[in-house]
Amino acid sequence: MSLVDTPLVTAHDLGFRHGEASVLSSVSFEIFLGDYVGILGANGSGKTTLIKLIVGLLEPSSGKIELFGDDPRVFRGWDQVGYVPQHVFKNDQNFPATVEEIVASGFGRDERRLSVPERRSCMEQALESARVAHVRHRRIGELSGGEQQRAFIARALATRPQLLILDEPTTGIDRTSEREFYALLKRLNDDGMTILLISHDLDAVAREVKQVMCLNRTLVYFGAPEGLHHPGTLETMYGDGKQVLFHGHEH
Repeated sequence: MSLVDTPLVTAHDLGFRHGEASVLSSVSFEIFLGDYVGILGANGSGKTTLIKLIVGLLEPSSGKIELFGDDPRVFRGWDQVGYVPQHVFKNDQNFPATVEEIVASGFGRDERRLSVPERRSCMEQALESARVAHVRHRRIGELSGGEQQRAFIARALATRPQLLILDEPTTGIDRTSEREFYALLKRLNDDGMTILLISHDLDAVAREVKQVMCLNRTLVYFGAPEGLHHPGTLETMYGDGKQVLFHGHEH
């Protein structure tokens, strides 16, 4: 079986409980190389919990999750995964790190596996790919919201991962920065990178991604964005079908 036919992420009847409350139940899916998946759902639907299960920050209560064929809690190939969590930066204008220093921190423990020239090459490519090379020497707190987000994406790209995971990455950035951000993701996906993207913006995600994964504590729908128009999909995902779809306007 080729790499293209081998799932990067696999969930088998996955479940997670927080105390007595069920957060996720009976979730099964496969993510393959080159996929671009938007993860949608209301607040409390289990989106961030699913991502934390994928990257090994949480342990399933039932079922199984695999990352590159391994249990994420014992997975060792973290250079293959770039992860940008929610609220990664608190917007402290006096935070002393420069963009270049932020990106360099993306190597983590894998830094020892690369020579200095290799690290420099990876950094240069990440800065250029995320289009933040021109602000490399500026402090992260001095940048606009869009520039900050691209800087942390550059950090995630530093190890040249196969899989990029983003949790609500467009929160707090303006429309121009958002368009630039989605253009960046499209370039990365066109170059073969697999992307998982959590968002509340159903309209933008459905327009940009190849597949959507709709959650409401279980898997409501997983497939082409056109499936969002199937009868009952939105109602099942959001309860009453009312959700922020177009940048703050309820539909």
